Amino acid sequence: MLTRVVVEVLHKAEAVTGPPRVVPSRRQGASLIEACLALMIICLIFLGMFQVSRALAARDTLSHSAARVARARTVGFNQWMVRKVSRVAAIPNVGQMLEPLYVNENPALQAAVAEESPGTLWDWVVSGQLWPSFTQAQLEIARIPLYLGAANWAQAEFILDYENWDSIEILDDGDPSDTLLNISVGQNYPLTVPGSGSFYADGNVPLVGESIIENHYTLYLEDQGW
Repeated sequence: MLTRVVVEVLHKAEAVTGPPRVVPSRRQGASLIEACLALMIICLIFLGMFQVSRALAARDTLSHSAARVARARTVGFNQWMVRKVSRVAAIPNVGQMLEPLYVNENPALQAAVAEESPGTLWDWVVSGQLWPSFTQAQLEIARIPLYLGAANWAQAEFILDYENWDSIEILDDGDPSDTLLNISVGQNYPLTVPGSGSFYADGNVPLVGESIIENHYTLYLEDQGW
């Protein structure tokens, strides 16, 4: 009987004041903070791995540039031509195109990015289906032969130029008297991924690509040093 009375009193009190309030515990707040900290650390690690992968790809590009320089040297191109070859081969590392001025707006490509899934877009890129939409790439490819044929720096920079092209440097173009040409191309590669400063505060990382090739141009050409 007493129990029934107590239950009725509690029901009446709940009807008047509403259900009892649940007060969050301190442990729940601590768990939320811990989850935020863990998520932040995971994001930094992911961004760091992404930046490292970009740096490794940039080093491979410099190795390709060194290989093109080695080939240009071994067939007897002069230093001006070798310098242009090194820059063209390193285009993936040098950022935004500055010359010619081009507004990269493509409605068809923008619509595909907005409407299609990432997997579908990736399949289209791999299959070449999106290639006609990359008008800037086609413009760059058309300008490269003109750039390689330029007679001086002023003409060359008017034809084609990039944001970080000056960061590409031939560190060693080989000794004409050596049987093997050991070519090195370097760059202070800019770290542009957000959060990179948490791992490497300098903002740029020095990268070097190397290539070795047999030196045979001295058999039929004389190096004039220009």
